Amino acid sequence: MRIYAVADLHGRPDKMSIVARTTQDLKPDVIVAAGDLTPFLRPRPSLAELGRLGVPVLAVTGNSDFLGGRRAINQTDGVEDLHLNPTTVNGIEFVGLSGTVPVPFRTRVGILESRLFERLKSLVNRNTVVVAHPPPFGVLDKVAGKLHAGSTRIRQALETQQPRLFICGHIHEDAGVERFNDTLVVNASVGRAGHGVVIDFDAEGTIIAELITGR
Repeated sequence: MRIYAVADLHGRPDKMSIVARTTQDLKPDVIVAAGDLTPFLRPRPSLAELGRLGVPVLAVTGNSDFLGGRRAINQTDGVEDLHLNPTTVNGIEFVGLSGTVPVPFRTRVGILESRLFERLKSLVNRNTVVVAHPPPFGVLDKVAGKLHAGSTRIRQALETQQPRLFICGHIHEDAGVERFNDTLVVNASVGRAGHGVVIDFDAEGTIIAELITGR
């Protein structure tokens, strides 16, 4: 099972081209798109472009997807809304949470309420792949190399539920792969040097994740 994880495309032609080329090279089973996929005002063209890649796309929204983002996802062929919607691909279960950390950075997830986190936690177990736009506080969330700008709510959810894999973006300059307790955290931002992350599950379920650069 191969996942190609991306975030922070913002509908930019150069970023969309990177995703198209990398998808062709990697031949993933599924693309996971962890928010900020579109421009603020016109989400449909960028989502339609993702839907034409020939690979199922599982998506959550971020801050730049705010205006009609989830509605547009639900109306786009080839792209599935993962927000509180458990979805299984090749025997692996995914679930997501849409939303973002507001500016200036806070330690909560914007536009989401506590009850949504409770609903998320009820859908997550040790084998789930969880997708959200912001990273957990303290993990792959440094702005300017020093300011932690992640979500404490997401960190708490990972501490209690301990899913095997968490995919996020939002912090463009801290893309990478890092372990947090028993969860492998992937910041798949394509916002700067990163071109996303390739994630492979072997026959025993072991996860190997690698940041893609310079393709």
